[in-house]
Amino acid sequence: MTAQASLREGFRRFAVIKQVASGQRRSPRGLRELADDAVRHLDDAVAGNTALFLAHRLASTCHSLAGDVDAFYRRLVAYGEAKDAYAASRQLDRLGIRCIPPYPLMRTIGNTAVYESLVKCRTLDGETSRLFLLYDRRRAGDFVNPHMLTYWRDYMTVIDDPETIRALTPMLASLTDDDSGPIKFSGRYLPTHSALALAGQQWEDENRSPIFSLRPVDRERGMSVLREIGLDEDDWFVCLHVREGGAKGNEPFRQAPISDYIPAIEAVTRRGGWVFRMGDPSMTPLPAIDRVVDYATSTLRQDWMDVFLCGACRFFIGTSSGLYTVAHAFGRPIVQTNYLPTSTLSLGTKDLFLPKLTRYRRTGELMPFADLMGPPFNNAGNDALYREVFDVTIINNTPEELLEVVEEMMDQLAQHDQEDDALQARFRALTAEVGTLVGLPGVPLNCRIGSAFLNRHRDLLPPLTSDT
Repeated sequence: MTAQASLREGFRRFAVIKQVASGQRRSPRGLRELADDAVRHLDDAVAGNTALFLAHRLASTCHSLAGDVDAFYRRLVAYGEAKDAYAASRQLDRLGIRCIPPYPLMRTIGNTAVYESLVKCRTLDGETSRLFLLYDRRRAGDFVNPHMLTYWRDYMTVIDDPETIRALTPMLASLTDDDSGPIKFSGRYLPTHSALALAGQQWEDENRSPIFSLRPVDRERGMSVLREIGLDEDDWFVCLHVREGGAKGNEPFRQAPISDYIPAIEAVTRRGGWVFRMGDPSMTPLPAIDRVVDYATSTLRQDWMDVFLCGACRFFIGTSSGLYTVAHAFGRPIVQTNYLPTSTLSLGTKDLFLPKLTRYRRTGELMPFADLMGPPFNNAGNDALYREVFDVTIINNTPEELLEVVEEMMDQLAQHDQEDDALQARFRALTAEVGTLVGLPGVPLNCRIGSAFLNRHRDLLPPLTSDT
C-alpha cells in the first residue's frame, strides 16, 4: 500500500472512531482497539512520506478520542516537530510567516481560546513572524460570528482571494497553526489549552491587558440597545450560557438543564444585576423573570451584539461550551460550571470553576479529585469514554452548588478565610501532582475551584499526611 493510500485508510478509520465516540455509530470493537488500528495505517503513511505529517495529527486525535492521554500528547509533539522539520527541509521557515486556516474560526466560537493562546504565546516569546489568516471571501458567510473577524484583524493579516489561497494553501501547510495544536511556547510543544494556561499566568504576572477591548462603536450601539430594553446607564449584567444539544449535536457530558440555574439567576437579580441568557434559538426558553433577558431566543441576536455582551458583562457564567472564551479574551471574569474535561481549564486567577463529578458504576463511589483531575479522565472529551471505557456516571452540579459559586463570584473581593485558602492550596497542589494540564507536569491550575463545592466534597481530596 502506498503512503497516500495508507493515509486515506487511516483517515477512513479515524472517521469511524469519531462516529463511535459521538454515539452516531455502534461498534463491537472498543475505542482503544479502533484507535490502534487507525494509527497503524497512519504510521505507515508518515513512514513512507515525511510530507504526510498530517498523519501525526490524526493519530494524536485518535488517541485522544480513545482516552490515551500519554499517546495523544506524544503524537501531538511529533506533529509539531514533523511540521517544523518539513518546513526547514524546504526552506519555508525562512519566509517569516505563520498561517491560520479558516475553518477553526469559521465553525466554532470556542476556538477563540486557541488563537488567544497563540497570540499570547507569540507575544511572550517575542515571535516576529507575520501571522496570516487565509479564507475564501466567497465563504465569509460561513463564519459562526463574522464580527469577531474585525477583532482578529488586529493580530493577523487576512488574505481572502480565492486563487491566491488555492495556490498558497498546499505550500504553507507546514507553517499552519490549526485548532488541534500544538502551540510552541518557551521552546516546547503544548496542547492549546495547556499553552494558554501557562502563557496566561505569565500574562497576568506581567500585568498585561486582555488581547481584546471593545471598540467604541460596539460599546455605543450595545449600550443603546440596553437602554431600549430598560437598563439604566449604571446597571450591570452578567452573561449565562448553558450548553444544550440543539446547535452542535447532543453531548450530555458537556450539557446541563437551564432550570438548574434559576436560583443562581435570581441571586444576581436580587443584588441588582441583570442576566443575559446567551445561545441560539433552539434552546429551551426561560420562564419570564424580572431583569432577565432570554437573548438566545430573542430578536436582539446579532453577531456584534454577541461580542458586545461578552465583552461588557461583569462576569460570564459558562459550561463546557465555547462562548465563554470570547469573554475570557476580553478579560472578563469567568465562572465555569458543569465542566469536563478538566485538562482544558485554561482560566486565570480571578476565575472560578465547578467540575462535574463522576461516580463509578461498579462500586457506586464518587471518583476522587486525584482521578478526576488526572489522566486519563482529565482529557476525556466524548460521552463514549465515560460510558464504555471508564464506566462512570456523570453528575451535574446541583442548583445549590451553582447558586453558591455565582454568589462567590459576586463576593470575589471579600477576604477568603484561612480554612478555605488551605483547602484551595491542597486542591491546586493536587492538580500539579496529577498533571491536570497535559504536557505541564508539576504546573497547577491558575483558577480556583468553587469554595463551597470544595468544602462539601473535601473527602474527595487525598488525606493529609502526618507531616503536613
